[in-house]
Amino acid sequence: MTCFAVNLPYIAIIMLKYPQNTDITEESILELEELLGMTITVHDLNRIFCDSEGKSLLGARRQSHRRCPICMSSPRDVCIRHCMDKVNAMAGSSEKAYFVHECHMGVKEIVVPIRVKGLHAATLFSGKWKGSGKAGRRKDFTPEGYRKYCRLASPDSAEIRRIAGMLVIFSRGLTAWVGQEEDEVPRTRRSMIIKFIRKKIPSGMTLKDLSNHLHLSPSRTCHLVKEEFGMPLVKLLNRERMTVAKSILRSTDLPMSEISGLIGISSEYHFSRTFRRAVGTPPGKYRKNISRTIEK
Repeated sequence: MTCFAVNLPYIAIIMLKYPQNTDITEESILELEELLGMTITVHDLNRIFCDSEGKSLLGARRQSHRRCPICMSSPRDVCIRHCMDKVNAMAGSSEKAYFVHECHMGVKEIVVPIRVKGLHAATLFSGKWKGSGKAGRRKDFTPEGYRKYCRLASPDSAEIRRIAGMLVIFSRGLTAWVGQEEDEVPRTRRSMIIKFIRKKIPSGMTLKDLSNHLHLSPSRTCHLVKEEFGMPLVKLLNRERMTVAKSILRSTDLPMSEISGLIGISSEYHFSRTFRRAVGTPPGKYRKNISRTIEK
């Protein structure tokens, strides 16, 4: 694998080549892949890379690792549980600009959490290096996958830092380019509200609960939520429920009855109706569409 220095002017050129009214996201990622000599995967958890009509700016296979024979050696459900669930959870709780993770197949990769207004919204993955040897057993791979694994380079910390630096800068440029500028420092009360809502989603949350948590009066809490999020608390709570529901649908095979309980909705029927109204498609169909995208 070629070593190179972080080339900030080159990254700027990649971004400036594509006017804002074109599909710059996928085109610029393809060009960076060519520069790095490695693939880039983006899990757009909150659909921040979409145009005004909701169409994804990412390529059809951009959100799937399963373009590589090494990843395709792993059963699909195991791969989804690991990447979509475990690693995205790690990215969501990490305060670092990036971290290096070794997957269950014994491959090390760079993980870059992408934040919008201080909250985890997407995750970027890139790079493949041979892991510690705890995984990577021959019997775990297809013949082609094992040949690819054996040809992986051992990790070089200096090279990883250089590549990670480019990926972090590039991810921030992308979010700014599509109108989703990242905040370097989270807006404290905004983050407190979202984290508290997500913590309380399974058991339910009232205005009084949030007011007590923020040490504000109920009236002031309502005004603060409207001021910060541009919507009343009821709509914000429903939005966060649907965000969590989409994450569960993407990363697990749990039945709808269990998912409705996990997001604090009393019945499967109510969950399905609420999800369809918010997302535009029933939860079962949403899960099938995601599965088809991952398998392509």
